[in-house]
Amino acid sequence: MLNSIYNLIAKPFLLETKEEKRKIIGLHLVVIALLVFSTIDFLIAIISDPRDACIPGDISLMSIAVLSLYCLRNGRSKCVLYSTFLLPFAFYFFFISKPYSVMPIHEAIPYNMWALVPGFVFLMIFDGKLKKLSSYYGWSLVVVFFHIFKAGKLSQAYSLYWNGENLMLNPFLVLTMLFVVTFLITWNYSLSVKELKTTL
Repeated sequence: MLNSIYNLIAKPFLLETKEEKRKIIGLHLVVIALLVFSTIDFLIAIISDPRDACIPGDISLMSIAVLSLYCLRNGRSKCVLYSTFLLPFAFYFFFISKPYSVMPIHEAIPYNMWALVPGFVFLMIFDGKLKKLSSYYGWSLVVVFFHIFKAGKLSQAYSLYWNGENLMLNPFLVLTMLFVVTFLITWNYSLSVKELKTTL
C-alpha cells in the first residue's frame, strides 16, 4: 500500500536521488496538512458562528493549498516553494484586516509575526537557496511593517521591547534573528554539499 501511495506521489517527477524523493513526499505532506487544516477550520466556522471566524482567511489558505497541490501533481515543485510568498495575503485577513481579524489588530502583531516563521523553515528544508530565503525575509519585514503601520504602533518600531498587554521583543529583531539562523544553516549545508561533491 505504501508503495502504491509513493508511486502516485512520485509519478509526475523524474526522481534520481533519495533526497529528491524525500523532498517531494515532504512537500505533499505539508500541502495536504495545510489543506486539511484550512478546510476543517472553514467547516467549523460555517457550522458554529461565522461572525467569530475569519472565513476569507480560511478560503485564502485553502486556495493556496489547492494551487500548491495542483502544481505538485503537474510536476512543478518550484511553484509550491513560491506559494510560500502568498501566505501573508491569508494572514492579512486573520490579523491585519479590521473587519475580519480574529482579534484587535494591535494585539495580533506577534501572532502575525509567528505565523510567518514556518515559511523560513519550509524554504530552508525544501529549497535551500539563500536568495529565496533572503527574499522571504524582506517580504516578511514588509508585511510586519504594514501591520504595525495599520495598528498605529510605528512609534515603537525602534524599541527593543514593546509595551502592551504583554511585553514582547521587537518583531523586526525576532524575524532578523530567525533569518540569520536559517541563513547560516542553509549556507553551511550548501557548503557541505559542495565539498562532498568535489571529493566524490
